[in-house]
Amino acid sequence: MERRVIIFGAGQIGRGFLGDIAHRSGFAVTFVDTAAALVDRLNAAHSYPLVVAGSRLHIRRIAPVRAVHASDVAAIANEMESAVCAFTAVGAGRILSLAPPLAAGLRRVLSRPGRCFNVLVCENLAHGADILAGRVCLEMAECATALRKRVGFVQTVVSRMVIAPAPAEICGDPLAVLAEPYDRLPVAAESFRGAVPDVRAFRPVESICPLEDLKLFLHNLPHAACAYLGFLRGHRLIRDALADPDVRRVVAGVVREMTAVVSSRHSLSQNAVRSYARSILRRFSNPLMDDTIRRVARDPLRKLGPSERISGAISAALSSGIQPASVCLVAAAALCYNDRDDPQASRLQEMIAADGVDAVLRTLCGIEDPGIRATIGLWHERFTYEGRTAQGG
Repeated sequence: MERRVIIFGAGQIGRGFLGDIAHRSGFAVTFVDTAAALVDRLNAAHSYPLVVAGSRLHIRRIAPVRAVHASDVAAIANEMESAVCAFTAVGAGRILSLAPPLAAGLRRVLSRPGRCFNVLVCENLAHGADILAGRVCLEMAECATALRKRVGFVQTVVSRMVIAPAPAEICGDPLAVLAEPYDRLPVAAESFRGAVPDVRAFRPVESICPLEDLKLFLHNLPHAACAYLGFLRGHRLIRDALADPDVRRVVAGVVREMTAVVSSRHSLSQNAVRSYARSILRRFSNPLMDDTIRRVARDPLRKLGPSERISGAISAALSSGIQPASVCLVAAAALCYNDRDDPQASRLQEMIAADGVDAVLRTLCGIEDPGIRATIGLWHERFTYEGRTAQGG
């Protein structure tokens, strides 16, 4: 009998990670997506190529797959009724939109006596599983007790880096995605209802919070540092930015500061945290992953938010009694990001022009400490001056 999972979101993480780990564990895959053209392509091909950038490039074909449009709630409910579990990978800003279709599917699941079901939330969003569970409970108030007992909303920490679509020179198929080989998915063990699905990539952990902090502060933050500083230095690729001695010096400072923060917050050994960070930086330098500054830097308004990788790191550092000097420099570089093709970057520059850096740091970033705001402001002035000088302005 065919075993199937349903994945909400057929983008980078959906196709480049979740579809892969499900396929390699023997599951067929149903994707749910809002992009009609993508749904049609997946249904026509019943598969897609995943280009894995390990010691060499090799192509793995993910099959069998099918897809459903996100607006077809009846079809989604049918798929969920027969699925082993569901994954979400739609982006933090869209996660609440999943509540109505999930509720429709879960009503079907709960109509079968004794059946349990798990929704694995694979978003860059702290407490994303709790947030989604709360909204689904509102949609299903009539069966809230059964929902709590038989449906698990499981927080995860996704770390694989994926580029979608894959560069045309590597694979011309528009469905192709390029991914690093990293294939572990930490999952919050206590949140499952019933048996844990036998996906080989799952790494059940008793506490997910330390891993979330490691990901946010020692993966997402150094990645952002490479992107925003690399942009100022004129680099195109993340690995080229990291090879730049000036960028690497700041990244090393960020890692040093956040190693102290994370080890202090979670009673982890600094050696273990440093080892994690070194492995991340090696992955950033993968010569077969042409990961662009533009991809990693995009959406700066979100990434500068109070609980996000930069402002959240500043807050965590101050709470731990650590001065985030290097993180402040990254914050200033992020405020300088002005890619004209990124709507959020354009909006950020409009906000700075209208209200000034200090106000943006208070309202957008949630940074209350006046000394920290002043430090970031001085770095922003320096970067702005250097940029004008380089352009002959």
